[in-house]
Amino acid sequence: MFVNSDFSDLLRIFNGHNVKYLIIGGYAVVQMPSRASPKTLTC
Repeated sequence: MFVNSDFSDLLRIFNGHNVKYLIIGGYAVVQMPSRASPKTLTC
């Protein structure tokens, strides 16, 4: 997966300084396997 180099650099710096962060949105969806099936998301 392509990740903007500025974003990669920022995360590398965060990790190097033990910064806690949360990634939301498209990057998070692609990187993390979903634990919820589509059936659980429908109402």
